[in-house]
Amino acid sequence: MDRRLLFGGCMFGEWLKERMTIYNITFAEVMGACAVSYVSVSKWRNNHTLPSVISFIYLIDLISEKSGETTEFIYLDISEQIKK
Repeated sequence: MDRRLLFGGCMFGEWLKERMTIYNITFAEVMGACAVSYVSVSKWRNNHTLPSVISFIYLIDLISEKSGETTEFIYLDISEQIKK
């Protein structure tokens, strides 16, 4: 199954990789914030699975904290990716 269909046409893994690089977010930080394993984060980054709703919320909170942007800005950023 094409994972892009599950995230509004955008490759979630690519979005996550880009944000982790831009904001210097480590696997360990994502694992801690979302209470998931290394394998889970790897699967997200490789478009094999999507995070649960609660993990997604925690992930957005982490990216917001690391970037200095509001959570609303991060949600807007991801919604812009969905529109493409």
